[in-house]
Amino acid sequence: MSTFARTYQLGARIAYFFLPKKRMRMKEGIGSSENFAYYLKRLGYLNPLVISSKDLYDLGLLECYKGLRKAGLVGHLYLIDRAGEGHIDAAIEAKCRYIELNCDCIVSIGGGSIIDVAKMAGVLVANPSATPFTVSGKLKVTRRPPYHLAIPTTAGSGSEATVAAVLMSRRGRLIMISPKIRPDLVILDAEMLRKLPPKIVAASGMDALVHATESYLNCFAVPKGRRNSLSAVRLIFNNLMPLYVDPSDGEAGSRMLEASYLAGKAFSDNYVGCAHALAHAMASKVNYPHGYLTALFLPLVLKRYLGKSNHRLAKLYEAAGGRGAEDEIQKAEGFILMVEELNRSMGILPLKGKLEEAELQEVAYKAEKEANPLYPTPKMMKKDALLAILKESFEDAGQ
Repeated sequence: MSTFARTYQLGARIAYFFLPKKRMRMKEGIGSSENFAYYLKRLGYLNPLVISSKDLYDLGLLECYKGLRKAGLVGHLYLIDRAGEGHIDAAIEAKCRYIELNCDCIVSIGGGSIIDVAKMAGVLVANPSATPFTVSGKLKVTRRPPYHLAIPTTAGSGSEATVAAVLMSRRGRLIMISPKIRPDLVILDAEMLRKLPPKIVAASGMDALVHATESYLNCFAVPKGRRNSLSAVRLIFNNLMPLYVDPSDGEAGSRMLEASYLAGKAFSDNYVGCAHALAHAMASKVNYPHGYLTALFLPLVLKRYLGKSNHRLAKLYEAAGGRGAEDEIQKAEGFILMVEELNRSMGILPLKGKLEEAELQEVAYKAEKEANPLYPTPKMMKKDALLAILKESFEDAGQ
């Protein structure tokens, strides 16, 4: 299995260099989202479908939508309720509205689930005979979607920078991977974060850290992706706690949005790892946010990498601002301790309750199936190793 997996991963890395890369543009600055209509008009787009959520509308975070009329654009707003966020039904409805209203581009304003709905909607518009099921998987998108401008309202998912979209269906989770679905323009505006609850800041910010960490440690990583990972880690350790304490902190918000964007680009280049595989598999069993789960699993996974990835863990320690460790082993262990402390300081603690053995076995099986052979992790973990991590993630693990 290990030889086959490493061969598969090396082949995927070689193929990566021959794939066409979609050029993205990024604008940032407090209040920059208010100008999105003028950016579209300058590019010749006059009738966008704006995809967002009812929750953001109720929070008053869609004031920038009013700028469409001021700029002389038409535009139509499609709001998704909480139950529909990240579901293929919302993407199908968005596609229908785009066609009926004769729109010429897509604007997504929201977290990762909203941006992913917009990605899928764009693919369905450009590929009329496609369904969410036929375009899910790797490199199954044939025609490029309409122009897509993304305005993230959380600092963590990185969907605004990735080549992937994750959506739910009645058959389970679908993952669409294609360089064609990356947004064309991303606007990073810290004003969009100012009303986030601290627990969302924590979960989304730690998700960005997991993206950066896992993509940095993976084998066959692209050097540019590793540089983006280190930059993201540096920004997160300097700015996540200030934003957690005060979500209206514009400077911390701007830097966390930048970190999320860089981490998203990094894991699009270099993949994620077992913390993500475990979180995805565990999602249907517990009622915790995705970022909470990835953050909880990360140090447990990293401990298994000690001895395999000490050098790279030491580099992460230095990027995170670690001080006092004298050698590589101490630095590697020090980075894990820093992650654990950051978790504790924001209330990301072991899971309450418990799962039956059969449920844990099912989660471990699904996690192994996702991770191997896709993720080029430093140490390949089979079902038993993943099961042990799952058991350690509960608060009564030591009892």
